[in-house]
This record gives sequence, structure tokens and C-alpha cells, in this order.
Amino acid sequence: MWEDEHCKDGGQWSMKLPKTHSNKYWEDLCLTLIGDQFSEENEVHGIVIQVKPNMDSLQVWNKSGKKQASINTIKDDIVMSLNPEPTISIQYQNFAEAIEKAGVPKDAEI
Repeated sequence: MWEDEHCKDGGQWSMKLPKTHSNKYWEDLCLTLIGDQFSEENEVHGIVIQVKPNMDSLQVWNKSGKKQASINTIKDDIVMSLNPEPTISIQYQNFAEAIEKAGVPKDAEI
């Protein structure tokens, strides 16, 4: 969970995928993670797929949302691994900024 102490300073790269691409991209991303193919050692915390009725969401979670170079390197690794179609956008979200935007007080117990 993004509220977890180990993830609180991190963020995620996410992609909304058509159903026709989800299985292949998920498989390729799993193999990238298992094969230790991310350049930033110990920076990727995990991967998530959310299966939804119309489109699926694929996410790569990272540890440090404040290291722009690491964030960009992770995106480069994702693009190299998946070779996504140009119509698929990959967006980054910093968890601390998301919490602030949602209006959750910093001292709130989550």
C-alpha cells in the first residue's frame, strides 16, 4: 500500500491498457522484475495490475519519488521491456503529492 512506511517516499509509473495488451505487458513486466532487469537496484518495490471492466492498469512502484534520475531510468527500463504502442501513455505519480492532493493531513493515521 502506498501508505506503508517503506513506500511513503516513493511513487509509481502507471499505464492504462486495452484488454488486448494487458496479459502480454504483465508477463513481460514480471519477467523484467524476476530477471533483475531494472537498472536501479533496490529501487523498484513491486508491480501491480488492476483488472477493470473496460481497461486495465499496470503499475511499477518505486522507493524514492524524489530522485528524478532514478524515476526516469525506471521509465526507460519499462519502455525498453514493454515497447509500448505510442498510444499508451506512461504517467508518474509521487505518493506524497497524491496524499497531499487528496487532503490527507500529514500526521493522520492511515
